[in-house]
Amino acid sequence: MASKLGAHGIVFATILVAATSATHAQECRPGRQLAACEQTLLLRPGVSRIFTIDRPYKTVLVGNPKVVDTRPLGDRSVVLVPPPEGAGETNVIFVDEANAQITSVNVRVEPPPPPPPALRIVVHNKKLINSYTAFRCEPNGCEYVEERTVQEPAPLPRGYVGTEPNSRPSIPSESLVTPPAPGPAQ
Repeated sequence: MASKLGAHGIVFATILVAATSATHAQECRPGRQLAACEQTLLLRPGVSRIFTIDRPYKTVLVGNPKVVDTRPLGDRSVVLVPPPEGAGETNVIFVDEANAQITSVNVRVEPPPPPPPALRIVVHNKKLINSYTAFRCEPNGCEYVEERTVQEPAPLPRGYVGTEPNSRPSIPSESLVTPPAPGPAQ
């Protein structure tokens, strides 16, 4: 029982340290490495997002305003506004009254993934298996493409003479080879 309690205690301590580290990573404090203070936000072109920090800021510095623009929304929040077209990566730094960095956020603007290719759906909805109705389907719906109905009886492949189901292909006589006669046994 003591070993089980020890294992649970280690797991609890690990979770506590991870949660504490994640909380402190959001705000830069004197003496902390800047890499520990940075976050990365993923934005889509033309889709804004509100970013809030714990302390009031005085100035917001944007590394590349062509990637994202900021609009103040109080003294602790800004609206991050990427352009409607384009992609890229930049950083946004929040500075306080003493010109000390409060926090920094990396912003990556990526276009949405392309839609999946249209799928061709073939529905065998006729009596014969070679007859079908085809549709092109995308995430927002399906569109009729074509309908094929085969006539019976289907034409026979080349080389078949009769139209009887049990007829055999005709083979020209000049292509027949007669096997040699067996010789005397030795």
